[in-house]
Amino acid sequence: RRAAELDSIVTVSVEIPPSQHSQLIGKRGSNLRTLQTAHNVQINFPKSSTSSTVQISGLPDACAAASAALLALVRQESVVEVPLALHRRLVAARDHTRLWDDVAAKFAGVSVDSPRVDKPSRAYEAQLIALRSTPNELVDLSPHLIVDPESPVHLPTAEWVVRGSDKSAIAGAVSYIKAFLTSYCTTHAFATAIPVDRKHHRFIIGRGGSVIQAIREDTGAAIDVPKDADFVIILGSKDAIEAAKSKILDIVSSRT
Repeated sequence: RRAAELDSIVTVSVEIPPSQHSQLIGKRGSNLRTLQTAHNVQINFPKSSTSSTVQISGLPDACAAASAALLALVRQESVVEVPLALHRRLVAARDHTRLWDDVAAKFAGVSVDSPRVDKPSRAYEAQLIALRSTPNELVDLSPHLIVDPESPVHLPTAEWVVRGSDKSAIAGAVSYIKAFLTSYCTTHAFATAIPVDRKHHRFIIGRGGSVIQAIREDTGAAIDVPKDADFVIILGSKDAIEAAKSKILDIVSSRT
């Protein structure tokens, strides 16, 4: 009988997004062991972080049941490609966490994370560096923030993955995110650099980032304080930039 069972063992494959593998395996393999024991099968997740193929070995009926149980645990997902420069602005101002929390509150069971982020484009980095030689000049960054489908130029992106168990909730969340990003671009597409001696940077940042975070929240501007450089970059709307610039210069003035 044992030999007959061994002859009947099959291996089936199921496709599961790599981003969900660790969650399905569980802490120290706890979820995986539970599934294997319950269905008397062997489940092998791929070692490669880019492969989506999970293999299940066992008797045919057991494999079918294990496949169904495993797929029932998989959350639906949709990907939003966000231009990297825009992603970085949102992160710098902590606006991405507020947006993601807002999505979770509005759409039950939906979550957002960003598992993949491209490297910055040379053109974007060059433009930010060039700001140093043109202090207080306002630069339009919209070409780096908005994807033009007609443009042959590929913008580096950050991948935002929207997950949930309900397809309609995911679709609603994706639409909400895209509408927010479109609106955000229209008011956060400018940047300027202001000369600030690096010895004053710590006062602008504050203990644990408290001061710079307060400026970001009060003005809506994103603020970059480069290491080993005598300037600060402010990004946002024209009004937000002026408000943040005023607060930063007040801090510098109080320390000189």
